[in-house]
Amino acid sequence: MTDLLLYCTEPAEERYLAGLLPIVGERMGVPLCIQVCRTRREFFHRGRTGSRQILLYVSRGPDSAARAVQVHESCPGNWLVWFCDLDFSLLAYHMGITYFGLLPVCEGQVADALKSFQNLTWERLPNTGRREAAKKAAVIKE
Repeated sequence: MTDLLLYCTEPAEERYLAGLLPIVGERMGVPLCIQVCRTRREFFHRGRTGSRQILLYVSRGPDSAARAVQVHESCPGNWLVWFCDLDFSLLAYHMGITYFGLLPVCEGQVADALKSFQNLTWERLPNTGRREAAKKAAVIKE
């Protein structure tokens, strides 16, 4: 069973995803243990204290980027899925976020996000990857 923490800034999106995630997970053969966090504080606390979880963060507006960076950096050992109404895909790529999608979330995006986890192993830490490789490349060029 895969642990998934869900935090949405909009209650309607939270209800929609809380209903959709188990259906898509079951269809794909990925059993999910979904925990809905009502506050951002609760989301951060559970993300920091747990490991090997999927953190599903759904937010709107430009502040979403700063919060996603904060989640990614302060909750190591977890995978981050980030949905936003603004296109921060380049930032998400450079941060090494596992999956980024634009709002509104559809069933296909949820399935794609879950597929991306099937190809990953927990031995590869989420906070390493592209960022670390970019730092090493910059040092080599100097």
